[in-house]
Amino acid sequence: MSIEKTERISSLFLAQSYIALLPFVPLAILSKLLTLLNPFVHRPLVSPHFTSPADTSTLILFTVITFVLAACGLALLIYQVVLQVLGIMAVHRLTGGKAAIVIIVPTALLLIINFFSSFFLAFALELLH
Repeated sequence: MSIEKTERISSLFLAQSYIALLPFVPLAILSKLLTLLNPFVHRPLVSPHFTSPADTSTLILFTVITFVLAACGLALLIYQVVLQVLGIMAVHRLTGGKAAIVIIVPTALLLIINFFSSFFLAFALELLH
């Protein structure tokens, strides 16, 4: 391999690393802060028969807060994917479609694996009880 090609590959690697980490680090910190908020949302005690409207309103509030936190996490994931696609396009001079495939396919595979593994874990924990 020639020295020029080695230097070009090295500079592409550094540029790709910089472009990938520049938006990832602040968004990962923000995502973890959202995750840390979850324990502060107290899950209401659910009884078979709600005795007061306060129980119902507490359950509704808990559900709304949970959905808002999940929506914020999903929005951060989408924003991060868009930034990564733009970074791949800039560094490697790819078209938008090719850059999107490079980023979206592994992200989708990880989400699918995470989804099914959570069901497997829930099923395995249910068998233990």
